[in-house]
Amino acid sequence: MKPEKKNGEIKGAKEKSIEIAKEMLKERMSIDKIMKFTGLTKEEIEKLK
Repeated sequence: MKPEKKNGEIKGAKEKSIEIAKEMLKERMSIDKIMKFTGLTKEEIEKLK
C-alpha cells in the first residue's frame, strides 16, 4: 500500500472519530465513554467542546 493512501485512511478514520465524538458530546455522554468508543484522547475531546 502506498504511504499516501495509508495516511489518507488514517486521517479519514480520525475525522470520523471526531464527528462521532461531537455527536456524543451533544448527547451529553461522559468523556470516558467518548474516549472508549472513539479512541480519542481527553485533550482531543476537550478541544471539541
